[in-house]
Amino acid sequence: MKKLISILLVVMLAVAFAACGKNESTDISQDPEVSVESENTDALDKSDEAESKNDNAVTDNKKPSSNPSETKPAENNAKPQAKPQTNPENVPDEKPDEKPAEKPVEKPAEKPATLGNKLLADFKANASGMSALDLANALVTNPVIEFSGGATPIEEGLLSGFGNTEIKGFKSGAMFAPMIGSIPFVGYVFELENASDVPSFISTLKSNADLRWNICVEADEMVTGSVGTKVFFVMCPTSLEG
Repeated sequence: MKKLISILLVVMLAVAFAACGKNESTDISQDPEVSVESENTDALDKSDEAESKNDNAVTDNKKPSSNPSETKPAENNAKPQAKPQTNPENVPDEKPDEKPAEKPVEKPAEKPATLGNKLLADFKANASGMSALDLANALVTNPVIEFSGGATPIEEGLLSGFGNTEIKGFKSGAMFAPMIGSIPFVGYVFELENASDVPSFISTLKSNADLRWNICVEADEMVTGSVGTKVFFVMCPTSLEG
């Protein structure tokens, strides 16, 4: 028995020595540590490759789907925003249009109280109820006239104060003047057929009258006016005083 055990030990030692010799002659690449490192490197490479595939998969998942029905714009999915409520502006109550302030009626400028205007005022006060000759007699006796004078009826034609122009277009008329020819005064009262002819008739008188018809002296003013169909005309000094 002891021999058998001894033989087994010898065989085991021999096998062990043989195994050691083989391990020493084996290439360094057969080293278990190197093999482990290689396996670890391969595992890392495979892990990186897996991560790269995962990244590509994530990128692919982020790409929009080719089916338009699956991808709707975010605007369609978003709920419409509620419009902010605005309070209506306070509209002021319309006030009724205020009546424009009434401008005071401007009175016509008063004519200067010259001799001619005083006689015109007397003519307008009495024209409606008197004939042309009666009006001429009333005017020549007016207190403002400080000379002796008279009135005479006239007919169409050449009249004193109008030069060589014949005065026509009136139905009746009268002239009133002083007895002394050195006073630059001559007046007329005309009565026409139609009142519509009055403006043009007065224009004819004014355009043909000559304030210096009297060679010795010259009249200061020419005054005209009318009431209805009656026309007043005078050339005279502004005053007889002095």
